[in-house]
Amino acid sequence: MNVGVANLYADPSFTSPVVSQAILGESLETLEKQDKWYRVRQWDGYISWIYSLFIVDFPEIWEPNFQYRLRSGWVYSEPGMGEKTQRQITIGAELPGEFVEEHWLKVTMPDESHGYVYDRKIPEPEVLTDRLLFTAERFLGVSYLWGGKTPMGFDCSGFVQTVYWLNGVRLPRDSHEQADHGTNLQNRDRVKKGDLFFFASGDIIDHVGIALDQDRFIHCSGMVKWSSLDPDCPEYDERLDKIYVAANRVIKP
Repeated sequence: MNVGVANLYADPSFTSPVVSQAILGESLETLEKQDKWYRVRQWDGYISWIYSLFIVDFPEIWEPNFQYRLRSGWVYSEPGMGEKTQRQITIGAELPGEFVEEHWLKVTMPDESHGYVYDRKIPEPEVLTDRLLFTAERFLGVSYLWGGKTPMGFDCSGFVQTVYWLNGVRLPRDSHEQADHGTNLQNRDRVKKGDLFFFASGDIIDHVGIALDQDRFIHCSGMVKWSSLDPDCPEYDERLDKIYVAANRVIKP
């Protein structure tokens, strides 16, 4: 991927539904080509279509050693916030890079051009379950975007997948697939921090959130926010309470 964020489509057309996204530096496996569209597979096995302007062939030697950890920013032509911008960059983007000044890295992009990225360490909790919620809270207020999986906009499962992926845990892309991952807890009394809540409209699981405890969870619905299944809580969501169907544990305690 040679741009900051690119939409991926259900069919080879800009008028077809957006189903997911890819980010700068991400590897995509090419399965098929139609005119200027490529059918691709992502790291999570998700298959979709991307337009040719967003991608290039990776250099023969491509060894990313830097992962961007700020929510979003820019690749600049020179070190300095006032310099010309070359690319957008979002959290999780992986590129080859080396420090040239304090907080500034020179990075190589997939088209072998170079730029400079501002980077600073974000202190994170050591315990994985705490880190998951810490990461999730960094995205509070990010707007809902169908097919989105970056701080520029999330859908519910894209939010959950990205939060876990940034902490080294790989989940499927869609909520109904995530519901088949891990161990079903049967009873909500068993829920602990970092477990997943699932919700269904009819027979189809179509929403997911990350649990803080047996009632409270963070999710993307309109925007990333906290909600609760406890009627006595100010954050109570009656609609989701009525369609709650399951809780899964996808990481070992």
